[in-house]
Amino acid sequence: MTGPLPVRGSVVVPEAELAWRFSRSSGPGGQGVNTTDSRVEPSFDLAGTTALGPALRLTAKKHRSDLKRLRRTED
Repeated sequence: MTGPLPVRGSVVVPEAELAWRFSRSSGPGGQGVNTTDSRVEPSFDLAGTTALGPALRLTAKKHRSDLKRLRRTED
């Protein structure tokens, strides 16, 4: 894909911030099901993106640190 990724309304993730991962899809399929990388997973850094305003980026960073803390307490 080329160009930015529209999300919702005026929110658009710039192409430079997207990371793409390609892999083989699971489940039933047709000819060539196990020979092509047919699953595509785009991802981006929610806390570091320029697509969101500073307040939303700060909220994302807080949620990320809360999740890390919860994972540590589960171990």
